[in-house]
Amino acid sequence: DTGSAHGTTNQVNGIIRNNGGTATFTGSQLTLSGGSSASAPYVDFTNALISVLSTNHGGSGQLTVEAWLTPQGAGTWARVFECGSTTAGKVTGPGGSFTGVNYVGLAATPAGNQNQSAVDFASGNYFLASAVTGNSTHLALTWDDVTNTGIVKLYENGVQVASLATSTRMASINDVNNWLGRSSFSSDANLQGGVTEFRIYNRILSPAEVLNDYQLGPAFAGSVIKWNGQLSQNWDVNTTSNWRAGAASVKYQNGVAVQFDDTLSGVTNVIITTTVQPGAVTVSNSVYNYVFSGSGGIGGSAGLTKAGTGVLYLNENNTYTGTSLINSGVFGGTGNLAGPVSVASGAELAPGTASIGTLTINNRLTLGANSTTFMKVSLDGGVTNNDQVAGLTGVSYAGTLLITNIGAAPLAGGTQFQLFAASSAGLGNFDAVNILPTGSGTFDPNTGVLTIAPGLPPTLNPPVISAGNLILTGTGGTPLGTYTVLTATNVALPLVDWTTNATGQFDAGGSFSNGITILQNEPGRFFLIKTR
Repeated sequence: DTGSAHGTTNQVNGIIRNNGGTATFTGSQLTLSGGSSASAPYVDFTNALISVLSTNHGGSGQLTVEAWLTPQGAGTWARVFECGSTTAGKVTGPGGSFTGVNYVGLAATPAGNQNQSAVDFASGNYFLASAVTGNSTHLALTWDDVTNTGIVKLYENGVQVASLATSTRMASINDVNNWLGRSSFSSDANLQGGVTEFRIYNRILSPAEVLNDYQLGPAFAGSVIKWNGQLSQNWDVNTTSNWRAGAASVKYQNGVAVQFDDTLSGVTNVIITTTVQPGAVTVSNSVYNYVFSGSGGIGGSAGLTKAGTGVLYLNENNTYTGTSLINSGVFGGTGNLAGPVSVASGAELAPGTASIGTLTINNRLTLGANSTTFMKVSLDGGVTNNDQVAGLTGVSYAGTLLITNIGAAPLAGGTQFQLFAASSAGLGNFDAVNILPTGSGTFDPNTGVLTIAPGLPPTLNPPVISAGNLILTGTGGTPLGTYTVLTATNVALPLVDWTTNATGQFDAGGSFSNGITILQNEPGRFFLIKTR
């Protein structure tokens, strides 16, 4: 990664300039032989790495330079990096005679002192007690030209070692020379040592991010760490080493991308103890199911991607504004989300958990073709209770709506369940509405309401007379549903004038049987089976 610029969409390539020295690159480290700037190798980057970040040029006005390196020797004023111009203008190779005009840089051995380093500007040098020479060192320099005007901070191995103020403005840097290992003064020595990574960001890395990069090392900084959960359930910040970067156990720091998959050795019930702000969240699980909960939540601007056939329940208050992309598996829970949610073809949305609950999405929900939305409902005690997706600013329906009655009471025809609560009418509709274990219904995308359809009337078998009783039997009723036997001697009477003869319950197969005593002195009597 030597010579890459991060925090923007750009990656900048560097060219090794050399005239007699030695420069080797192993694929993971660049080693420079050091020596006189007349012949020693260095890396030459493209123009305008720094000045383009100034607010005068539409930039952020903020900068972080980060490097992993092992300086060697005591070359006088050997620079880790230097960006600026010289009395000779742009210098295109080793050699020449010049001094610096306007510049910013970091010297590993100022005046050949191996126990110091220095941040150098044309406006002045700032010396720091340091011993980076001969040691593998992580260095980070931040320069805030906007929020805290002129404040420069230097970190060594994840720890801040200096904070200083400079009168130099970012816009004043005429960076026609952007060098790794060379100074803007031709009399200074070039850097001797190895460089593993060199990065430039167009923002200020926080102290936590700097520490996290140091802990992860150059092979992992800015990449993904994986949840292992071997110490506890807690997803915290810089506290518990519940994560892995390769084989190493590490602590989570805000800004790093995180992944939850099936390779962990610990728990999958993750408790978020505070507001965490990862660079990205990926849950790729097929063997294990994950449940996120806790007093904290996921924040920041990144999104979440769900892959694999497993389940992910979010039961916490999340404020992240990026999109939740549910590419496969099951996504649900009883938490809150601030960003939009998109459920792809083949994926499943399941608000609630094992019990009925509400998933709040304070944004738009898009259900893809061939997706499935699972909802649980109940009518026990005559009270409607159901899973719900609430808080929606808009919703697009598609795929299949699968309803499961988890209550003991059957679903009576005409019962309505508010499954989705949105501030505007939905677009599209479900291709199919299925109700388990039995029944049917219709869904209104304008209101988000499911209406249970009336069941077909039961089929009556021919009556049988046995031991002075009229035996009425039938099939096709609602399993375990109730019914009423109404009777009248005049079939033309209005239904309200019929009287109740008996009540009963259909069996698990929807069948029923009633014995009614025959009154010998009655010329005739009529019976109706009422199911609702």
